[in-house]
Amino acid sequence: MAENSTARDHVRAAGRAARAEAAALAADWRARDAAALDAPSACTEWAVRDVAAHLTDGAERAAVVARAAVEGAPVPQYSREERDQRMHALRSLPGEELAARLERGTSDTYEALEAADETALRDTVVPLAAGPHTLQQFATQRLVETSLHAWDVRAPRDPAAALPPDSAALAVDFLLWRVPRQAKGDRAPARMATCLWQLEGPGGGPATLTVRDGQATAARGAPPAPDLTLTLPVEAWVRLVWGRLDLARALDAGTVRTAGPREQALALGRMFPGH
Repeated sequence: MAENSTARDHVRAAGRAARAEAAALAADWRARDAAALDAPSACTEWAVRDVAAHLTDGAERAAVVARAAVEGAPVPQYSREERDQRMHALRSLPGEELAARLERGTSDTYEALEAADETALRDTVVPLAAGPHTLQQFATQRLVETSLHAWDVRAPRDPAAALPPDSAALAVDFLLWRVPRQAKGDRAPARMATCLWQLEGPGGGPATLTVRDGQATAARGAPPAPDLTLTLPVEAWVRLVWGRLDLARALDAGTVRTAGPREQALALGRMFPGH
């Protein structure tokens, strides 16, 4: 997020990006027949239909959660069993209906969040399956979820698929905060305590990954003497942290550059298996 921007600025920008991602996904799903919806996605073991059901359910639940949190009402909680049941029911729907419901759920979510004031966005904490989030973080989480799964749908047809730059830029600070949850610190390369990520493009700059006692954390800024340095575009870094970057291929193509042994860079990639 830009240094002088407010939480409301960030949420409005996230809303614009998420609505654009949802609209592109909706157009894709409307153009697919049943067989095309059953085609594989880049999300492990999920067809496009599974991704569509998951995203649609997430958008609809998010709208309920956002409205409750902004209004100061109890935030509903959904068990894993309830989420699985909802997703199973959505899997049978045609692409047209999934598309309409995704767009509506996404719009309803951000309309609720955009109505909140600055203090509420920064200070109101909502309990989610992924842990407590402020409303501002929740807005970013919904964008990240939509953007990454949109990539999952595009990637099998387009090997050069990338995240939109505005979506990736808005995700950086949120994902730095999320690194302890995303990373498997016990898989860190041997003799690596710090890694400098030089993130290129909007939202980028230096960021440090620190591994101590099997736990990983990350923050903006450069360490004094990193054990490994990776230079890469912001959107590629977002996919790396979410286990969606073929790091060996990216190194071969020069998309990612390393100051340090290639084997150490590849080992760092294994810290982020994705979800």
